[in-house]
Amino acid sequence: MIEWEKFTWVEIKDSLPRIKAVILPVGSIEQHGPHLPLACDSLGAYKLSKEVAEKLNGEVLVLPPIFYGVSEHHMDFPGTITVRSETLISIIYDIAESIKRTGISKLIIINGHGGNIPALSIAIRKIQTDLGITVVLINPWELISDVIQEVIESDVWGHACEFETSLALIEMPELVRKDLSLIHI
Repeated sequence: MIEWEKFTWVEIKDSLPRIKAVILPVGSIEQHGPHLPLACDSLGAYKLSKEVAEKLNGEVLVLPPIFYGVSEHHMDFPGTITVRSETLISIIYDIAESIKRTGISKLIIINGHGGNIPALSIAIRKIQTDLGITVVLINPWELISDVIQEVIESDVWGHACEFETSLALIEMPELVRKDLSLIHI
């Protein structure tokens, strides 16, 4: 078991000696074209977080994801839900303060939404300065941008593009509306 919310408080207490860090998946609820779900970024970050934790044999747990992100730029699309940067910073900070009080001093943020990066960067600096917690931000697409450029066939790389659609087809195929895709699948 790797998902924080599935433990009891006693199980967390007993696990503390072996927990080296926790992962916090962060995403967004926003439009991803007519073919991908609103939670595409959140679900992808959560899935990746769980896959990473599984490989670390119980030394890393996954916190419940933050599904909401900074998505003001998508508010013209029905279904998008945005939070202010200050709200996201506060939520991340409060979570970090809680894990510190639990006895955990390392936080890994796996971010699924580019619009969150400025707020997450501020939150990280504040957490490190105020709380003394080690925090790492991972924007997965940045780690493999060279591979993405090598394998994508379309000229478009970005939001709800061939790359995001391909990921969704692997991570959440049942949620991809193949008949509505702008990209021929």
